[in-house]
Amino acid sequence: QQYKAEYQKATSAIITATTKSGTNIWQADAFGLFTDEGLSAQELFSAERDEEKPEFDRWQAGASLGGPLIQDELFIFGSYEGNIQDQLTTVNLGATPPTFLNDFADAPGVTVPSDLSTLSGTFPVPFRSHLFFGKLTWQPEVRHTLDLSLNIRDETREGGFGGMTTAQQQEVFDNNVTSAILKHQ
Repeated sequence: QQYKAEYQKATSAIITATTKSGTNIWQADAFGLFTDEGLSAQELFSAERDEEKPEFDRWQAGASLGGPLIQDELFIFGSYEGNIQDQLTTVNLGATPPTFLNDFADAPGVTVPSDLSTLSGTFPVPFRSHLFFGKLTWQPEVRHTLDLSLNIRDETREGGFGGMTTAQQQEVFDNNVTSAILKHQ
């Protein structure tokens, strides 16, 4: 399928989104979801090693509200969505350090543990996401609209470990984006 001219020479998927606006009727909605370790299966390899199932929580919640500030002329809409979870990842190094680690034993500031099993196990990988959206729409005439939108995305995820990479080597990813859009039609 050929894309419309506004997308020029796009060679991959095009995603367009339309945001909700306030109307002449006040409307609100909300949702919530909770999951814990009692509602999720244990990872296969940690179960075979008879390890205890780690704690696990996942909370998702959101709400939106919209309506008129001035009937037929000025409208507001806002929403929030939160996602707070601890995913799981498994580190399995075995009990005995590999022999190549002995090459680093004399290096300054390096400690080679004699038992790697303390670094093995199933660990939580925290993820926190908070998404805010707000929109103010002014329609002074039937064919004249001015929209002001604000998006805030605040996300943090710890990860980058598992398998043969220990939790002490984790990476922390922060994604904080704020954008405002003013649109006139």
